[in-house]
Formats: sequence, structure tokens, C-alpha cells
Amino acid sequence: MKGEIIKNIRLEKGYTLADLAARIGYTASYLSQLERNLKQPSLEALRKIADGLNTPIITFLMDGNEKYIPSEPCESDTFERYALIKGTSRRRMVVPEIGTVYQFITPVCSQTPNKPRMLGFYNELKPKAWVSEKLVIHEPEESIIVIEGQVDIYVDDKVFTLARGDSFYIAPGVPHNIKNPADTNAVIVAYQFPAMY
Repeated sequence: MKGEIIKNIRLEKGYTLADLAARIGYTASYLSQLERNLKQPSLEALRKIADGLNTPIITFLMDGNEKYIPSEPCESDTFERYALIKGTSRRRMVVPEIGTVYQFITPVCSQTPNKPRMLGFYNELKPKAWVSEKLVIHEPEESIIVIEGQVDIYVDDKVFTLARGDSFYIAPGVPHNIKNPADTNAVIVAYQFPAMY
């Protein structure tokens, strides 16, 4: 499934396998195997491919089985004013390497001209789980609030422990990661601005 998405975006951007391979440091043979779904890319490989294609990594991590159908709020003229996303049908992004599932609480509409300027997501962290396999650096600024449980936010060489109701702001380009240190689930809601599509 991911292979088809990679291939379609590569072709849309006008890159050959050799072009993309040269941009990201992988062989054309390896990329061909990914595109044919003969191999599964690591999260790190997906990050490099996303950078090489100038495409947000969420494009490759969307769960193909989500029930959320973005056509009405994303394609209608009224989207500039509102969009309802039911809690039972949020679009999801899955990071299988670390068992993390993000549920988007803002529309994710990469194929339409009307796109939200911010990206919001709901994340239920399992006990001892991280939101990413390593420190994350991104251009959008981010704000996080803890809805349930507690989380540790790693920024630079510091660790900040947040309990229910606490929030945290992270400026653009600051390396960070979030962990649930407890033996029970934690829930966070985060917003990023501007949204990366």
C-alpha cells in the first residue's frame, strides 16, 4: 500500500527511481522494491523519502482503513468556515514501529485547495510508549495539552513532566519527543501551525 503511494507521488513530481535515489541516498533497486511492496520501509526511510519528495510524512502513514471521508468538508465552499469531524470517524495516522496511532481532529485534505492552516491530532499513548522513535524536528510550532495521565516531554537536555491539564509549547525547529512514563494510558491533544501537507 505504501509502495503505491510513494510511486504515485514520485511520478507526479517527475522523478525517476534514479533521481529519487540520488536525492535521498538509497539505491534505485531498494526504492523499486518499496514501490512494489516487496519490502516495508522503516520509519527513518519514510522520513528520507518524504523529504526527497518534498511531501509530509503523514502522507505515507495514513491508515487506509479509516472511516473518515473528507469529501464534504474538504471540497465544499463552506470548508473555509467549518468542518465537523465525528469522534468515531477521525482520520488516522499509524506509526507501527512504535505502536503509535494519531487521530486527526482537523481535516486532512491534501488533494483540495481548501486546507486548514493548522493540524490538530489526538494521541492515546500506551504505557511506556513514545510518540516517535527518536527526537522530532519540524518547522511548525506545536502546542500540546495532556487530557489524561501524564507525559514526559524531552526538549534539548531537559525533561518536563506534565500532568492532566498541563500544556506545553514548542517553537519551530526545536528537537523534542514525548513519552508516557506511566503504567496506564495517557492522552494528549496537539496542534501544529502551519500545517504541513
